[in-house]
Amino acid sequence: MSDDRVALLAPTGTSYRFEVTLPTVAPYLEVGLGYLHDNSESSTEVRFEVAVESSGGRDVVLDSVVVVRKDGRFDDRDIDLGRWAGEDVALVLSTQALTPEVSTWSAWAAPEIVSRKGREAGWDVILISLDTLRADHLSSYGYNRPTSPALDSLGERGLRFDKAVSSSPWTRPAHRSLFSGLYPIARQGLRSPPLALHLWRAGYRTVAVTGGGQIRPDFGFAAGFESYRTEDWLPADGEGIASLWESARGRKQFLFLHSYAIHDPYLHHRFTDGLPRGRLGESFSKRGDRNRLKSLTAEEQTYVEALYDGGIAYADEQLGLVLEKLDDVGALERAIVIVTSDHGEQFWEHRGWGHGFTVYDHQLLVPLIVYLPPALRRELGADALGEGSVIAQQVRSIDLYPTILDLLGVDLPHPVQGLSLRPLLEGRSMPDIEAFSESTNIPRERKSLRSDSLKLVRVSGKKKWEEEGPAPSWELYDLRRDPREQNDLSAQYPDIVEFLSARMLQIMYGSDESERDVEVPDDIDDRLREELAALGYL
Repeated sequence: MSDDRVALLAPTGTSYRFEVTLPTVAPYLEVGLGYLHDNSESSTEVRFEVAVESSGGRDVVLDSVVVVRKDGRFDDRDIDLGRWAGEDVALVLSTQALTPEVSTWSAWAAPEIVSRKGREAGWDVILISLDTLRADHLSSYGYNRPTSPALDSLGERGLRFDKAVSSSPWTRPAHRSLFSGLYPIARQGLRSPPLALHLWRAGYRTVAVTGGGQIRPDFGFAAGFESYRTEDWLPADGEGIASLWESARGRKQFLFLHSYAIHDPYLHHRFTDGLPRGRLGESFSKRGDRNRLKSLTAEEQTYVEALYDGGIAYADEQLGLVLEKLDDVGALERAIVIVTSDHGEQFWEHRGWGHGFTVYDHQLLVPLIVYLPPALRRELGADALGEGSVIAQQVRSIDLYPTILDLLGVDLPHPVQGLSLRPLLEGRSMPDIEAFSESTNIPRERKSLRSDSLKLVRVSGKKKWEEEGPAPSWELYDLRRDPREQNDLSAQYPDIVEFLSARMLQIMYGSDESERDVEVPDDIDDRLREELAALGYL
């Protein structure tokens, strides 16, 4: 476990001095006491001191000696500054090592002066990413097993998007897109601050509790989070997350929760009773079963998929407890709750298992459930949709970044590739949205362009990164007649492939931005227009 935070680094013996005007009502200093140990077996003691310098002299308001341990976490403190409310003062933050021979760095985590005069106006956000959750394995998306009663219930209180497309079939680029509103590589030269950093600058308390791995702070995901904790938060009764939520003490906040509970190894047996498992053990994982992946029998494949479904049921049950506790403390009266995933999972539909290497729908279609507080629904006029409404229009994971900012009333001063979905949440219509996705972690990378009815897949000819390789190949699927993407139509409709590949290249390499919103230009010939119409693209 780790607890990474925005902090002022303070080698022991360092002092920081800040001249400030304190709020006139209930001023407090909120700060975490932290330290970085040198990993030796010895321990040390660090003194943390906060002093207030005012016209009346110098007063020490914090004098705390902490024994530094290897597993040390930030020690949160609330310091009452009410005695100097409304005054101009200087705050002096000092550290001192009481064991000088031991090397120790100290840190003041996210020091902030707040006024506890009541809750700040505005909406909170809870964004939940359940890693590797394939949309069509949820009951509310039509699955035949009861895998997701808690998520189904949340959808009945909110809105469910029927077709949400991830930008990538593996964790790291998919989450980068989620936090940036941009495609992983085909960004057209655009840059945007991470969502948490944008909200932090807007005054939000930003906290993450994640499973780490591909979204560890090492990869830059902690940017903008006051606290970025890496721990398994799902196997609990929800009290920890509810307590973390309440600790904001009236500030607007953004909470990001991420879990690998559904990702392999598959450990949960909710749906395996009576199923033969053949040569397999009780669990299944890429690491433990790599040598068997290409030779599994139909019975073994069925057992593996049942284990995966058991993981969904487990995550759903635990998340249900968390949501129940958040509801108990009143969080759902003011928090927008968004549940989604970074990507899905393949179960031999295209002769393989896992994720990250293709851009077919079983790896790209993810659930998207949005709960809006009742007062926000009334403000948006979204009651016209009714609770439990299903939005059929295709949307993308990159659309969540501008949507969240739009709902919160936070300006978006820079362009992104995503679009705000607020019109859909208000019950209004939007133009059809093309979804571009890319798998870029293998030399023969895949890219796709998806509409409601058609999907074009580009397969790189490269076998190694440094090779030029032959020209890429193309696949074309009619999603209405062939939702499992088994019948490649690229040879039958070369004109459509040419047209859609040009659209894809505009996204991949950047082109005239004014052309991006023109789904079907007026100057195409009648034959191509008829073929597009016959396949439902128009």
